[in-house]
Amino acid sequence: LGIIGIIFALKKHNTKVSFFRSKQTWKIASALILIVAIGFSVLILTYGIKESPRYIAGLKFVVAHSSDFGHAQYLMGMHSIDGWWYYFPLAFLFKTPIPTLLLVILSIIFYRKREDDYFLFAPIAVYLFFFMTGKIDIGIRHIMPIYPFIFILISRLADHKDKILKFVIPLLCIWYAVSSLMIFPHYISYFNEAIRSDNGHKYLIDSNIDWGQGLPELKRYLDKNGIEEQIYLGYSGFDNATIHGIDWQKEHCFPQEGIHAISVNNLMNIYNEEQPCIDWILDYEPIAKVGYSIWIYDIKGDFDAEPQRYCDVFCEDGCEKAGLSFKSSTYESGCRCKCHGKKVI
Repeated sequence: LGIIGIIFALKKHNTKVSFFRSKQTWKIASALILIVAIGFSVLILTYGIKESPRYIAGLKFVVAHSSDFGHAQYLMGMHSIDGWWYYFPLAFLFKTPIPTLLLVILSIIFYRKREDDYFLFAPIAVYLFFFMTGKIDIGIRHIMPIYPFIFILISRLADHKDKILKFVIPLLCIWYAVSSLMIFPHYISYFNEAIRSDNGHKYLIDSNIDWGQGLPELKRYLDKNGIEEQIYLGYSGFDNATIHGIDWQKEHCFPQEGIHAISVNNLMNIYNEEQPCIDWILDYEPIAKVGYSIWIYDIKGDFDAEPQRYCDVFCEDGCEKAGLSFKSSTYESGCRCKCHGKKVI
């Protein structure tokens, strides 16, 4: 609604008719009021009168999340809570197919002004402005509403009779189709050829690559390679691996012999920057990358002493944070720590 208001105000600014005297103004205003009324009616019918405030509370949380306390974020090896103003322009360049980018450039070169251009450019500008000034830089999905307007801009190239365009546009469309087929079915993890999808984790992570979608593909990989043993799983998501028929236990913070499947979000420590748990696995090379979002490691060796070594470090740190001195630690399916005069865990 805000975008519609901005578009309409810009459009009326260039007319001689007074904004408030225009019949079109009141016609559109009435339509917007009706849209809002229908929206609130659906809200009340869905949540009920008592639960409707939960919707408002959810909106407040989203606004605060974006403008106040932010989110764990990653960009080209950097971690942040507040984000970067240039995150979404870069995400757009990294994740948009190169043929589309070239078509946008051609659309600008061959641009012809039209009366309804406000409806094309204002939504793009408003969306980018609000997300570039926010604190949630976690995925290109947040600016996906700009793409329909970009495609409309590109479609105007069809009106031009230039011979070069008649040759170039079909080639770019073929390139686009081939690029789409090559990444199938892993569209979430797509990066254009300038970055490469298998290299995308160096630039962007979170929902740009790994939105927890990889468990079915992981199951297919395990079956195809005859892996029936229980695996160590460091999964970033809310799906249940057991439902997919995967025999697993939670990944540990120390080396263990066996097959390890780690989500790329966990490998990049997006949510555990200060206390990385599985940095040790970065010393090994993955044997496979399942759907670009889950990396597979086959760890071999004698690691019997590793749990105790990890617990010693973990417990020393825990005692120190509690203002106590470290006494001892033991490992029994988890660390049990003792500080002088007090049991911590």
